[in-house]
Amino acid sequence: MRSGTPRSRAHDKRSIQLQWLKVEFTQDLRADDVVVNLQFSSDLINWSEVSRKMNSTYLGNHGMQIMLEAPLSELPDSNTFFRVHLLLR
Repeated sequence: MRSGTPRSRAHDKRSIQLQWLKVEFTQDLRADDVVVNLQFSSDLINWSEVSRKMNSTYLGNHGMQIMLEAPLSELPDSNTFFRVHLLLR
């Protein structure tokens, strides 16, 4: 039974991690002319924005570490493609 316990814990941890789509990047704060959005599609033609939350950490020297997170529960169960969409202001 001892050998089964760690596998169960590892599986539980993996399941929790798969509940969110996370995208992390560094942004130059002087480049404020771009809006970053997460989008999904089932056919690569029609795209929809994923509602998201954003966490950020100031890095100094005009830099910001940004993490966008979106719940996978909002997405369809079929094949889903993701993209980071950049929109000029």
